[in-house]
Amino acid sequence: MAAHCHDCRHHAIVSTDRFPPDLPIPEISLRLRCSACGSKRVGVMMDMQAHYAWLTAETGWKMEVRPFRTMVEAVA
Repeated sequence: MAAHCHDCRHHAIVSTDRFPPDLPIPEISLRLRCSACGSKRVGVMMDMQAHYAWLTAETGWKMEVRPFRTMVEAVA
C-alpha cells in the first residue's frame, strides 16, 4: 500500500500485514501517522508498482511506458 502525507508530501510503501484483512483501504489511512512530520493527514492507495510487477509475473503482461503529452501537444 502506498501512503502519502498531505502536509509534508512524504510518501512511503506500507505493509498491510498488521491490519485485519477485512479492513477497507480508506480506513487504513485513519490508523497511520506520517513518520516524517507526525501528521495524521495521510492518504493511501494501492501500490501500483507492486501490482504491475505481480501482473507481469502472473500473466506476462507488461505496461508500456509512454511519454506524457500535454493537451496543447495533443491538439497540434
